[in-house]
Amino acid sequence: MPRYQEGSLSVEEVYSLTAFVLFRNEIVKEDDVIDAKTLPKIQMPNRNGFIPQKLEEIHDPRSGAAVWGIALDCPEKLLMSSTRSEE
Repeated sequence: MPRYQEGSLSVEEVYSLTAFVLFRNEIVKEDDVIDAKTLPKIQMPNRNGFIPQKLEEIHDPRSGAAVWGIALDCPEKLLMSSTRSEE
């Protein structure tokens, strides 16, 4: 997606770009069709390599601090602290 132009790609362009990236990484063949029906069926190489974690076990790699909460009004914004004050 062009920088600072979120939403500027059409649905067809997004699927085409996704197909290109998957092809370049040898996950799909060059002539495979990628769309809303086929994309969820693609088997990613490391699909079984993930270990589910609890939120309190996730650490911020930059600071080493434990993630201890999520802002409810902004789920993507993590609140991090190396010490948590007791209430």
